[in-house]
Amino acid sequence: MIYMFFLLLCFILSGAHGNLDGYVGQQKGIVVATTINETGDASFMDYHWRKYDGVIPPDAVSAGVDTDGTPVYVGQVGASFNNNYGLIPGAIRITSAYTYVTLGNGDYYGSNVNVQILCSQFPSRIQWYPANDADFSTIANRTSLVVSGFEFDQSSTGYPLYIGRSQKGIHRVVGKIRNVNVGNHIQGRLYYIHSQTEYFASNYEVLAFF
Repeated sequence: MIYMFFLLLCFILSGAHGNLDGYVGQQKGIVVATTINETGDASFMDYHWRKYDGVIPPDAVSAGVDTDGTPVYVGQVGASFNNNYGLIPGAIRITSAYTYVTLGNGDYYGSNVNVQILCSQFPSRIQWYPANDADFSTIANRTSLVVSGFEFDQSSTGYPLYIGRSQKGIHRVVGKIRNVNVGNHIQGRLYYIHSQTEYFASNYEVLAFF
């Protein structure tokens, strides 16, 4: 957890590294991000984020496949828009040059620079665990979930994000799980981008390390 706060601090303090083009909603925007280190790797427990350059590493963590057989992997993007910023998970597909993530309030962000891909030398210990928004807190307390990053907005001091997946039509979708207040109850909800639109799911799978 300390590592992830340090990573976010570097992300916040680094500012934009040149003109790094991305897309926010329907607008062209600027990525505010920093690479993990000089080699693009960062070990964190028994999994790590590696700089993604368009080539899928042999130890990349699979998020499954689309129904047409297209493989899907877990990505992470540093993004900043309207005072919301963070390291946010999304789907990597070799058929798309951009990795899209949700920023909340219907905003999305797509980037093809400074994207990280989740990797592990222990794929048998990386598992997708069935979950839903109502019991997410219980699962999080008893399971070692993979932390994908943190997100900050104008009303918070920052909160951790976890990795979830679901199915939308023929596509395997990957997104962020964050706690939301629903009827005075804290629930974990999956938010993801599909066809440049933000969706949420109450039933999903969360990525855990056993």
